[in-house]
Amino acid sequence: MAHVNQAKRLKKLLAKNKRNKVKNPVKKKDKKKKIINAPRTFYLPPYSGEPKYSFIAAAIRDYHYEDLYNSINDNNPVPFELILVGDKPPQKPMPSNFRYIETSVKPAQCLEIAAREATGEYLITTGDDLRYPEDYLKLVEYYVMKLDMDKVFITFRYSFHFKVNDEQLIFDANPNSPVIGFSGVYRRDLWNSLGGIDNRFVSAMTETDMVMRFFEYGLNIFIPPDTYPNEIHQKKGELTSFAKSGFSGLETLYSLWRHPDGSISKTRLSPVQSFVDEDILVKNQGVSSSTGKKGTFTW
Repeated sequence: MAHVNQAKRLKKLLAKNKRNKVKNPVKKKDKKKKIINAPRTFYLPPYSGEPKYSFIAAAIRDYHYEDLYNSINDNNPVPFELILVGDKPPQKPMPSNFRYIETSVKPAQCLEIAAREATGEYLITTGDDLRYPEDYLKLVEYYVMKLDMDKVFITFRYSFHFKVNDEQLIFDANPNSPVIGFSGVYRRDLWNSLGGIDNRFVSAMTETDMVMRFFEYGLNIFIPPDTYPNEIHQKKGELTSFAKSGFSGLETLYSLWRHPDGSISKTRLSPVQSFVDEDILVKNQGVSSSTGKKGTFTW
């Protein structure tokens, strides 16, 4: 999909879209320095051992797991848990706040399983190939305390191998396309009340659908200017299996949010088809491929 002068377009959209007019809680004097490099400026209350944040993902690249966990845990006093779901469990013991749930169901269903197993107050969608900057969770906590999370959800800019790519933040090339963001932070109870992931998705675009549903619910979006996760691919062809299995998800996404004339709907065009608990670990539910067929999904 062609995106012309995407950085300027994103800036214009952020200024135009009323949903994005969330006051930046960072003081002007703090904007001159990178917040993530100044952890002593954070006020962090005492914590119990229970996780406040649950990182969730469908995950099959076991050679990424340790680096993902370490990037979250680096210089971090905020309790969290990492829940990955897929068919490639880690090959060595991991910390107690790392959980891997083994199943061979489709990636979207794996993500829903992770969300249902989470215990944190907030969910953070992640990926086994993401790496977080030092003090990332401290910064998240800083914004969570400053913003009204009953009215706001937090997403981030997208970076691939440490190069920011803002075209990933847009729903599509439509001039009125909303800003979506990447790797969201949102209240777990709210997400559950909205029905979780739609079982018509196979792999990707679940998060875009999620953000659109947050907009429909009335939430505002906040994109921190100071930090963002990085996507790292260590091996050639890492996305091949996803691509063969309906990775894009665009057809499903557009069927739920785009009118026949190409305009984007502010309300979902079809109700959410939620997963059910019965056999969720052993049997694919809903659509299992990009062709819209039901059946056995293979990674």
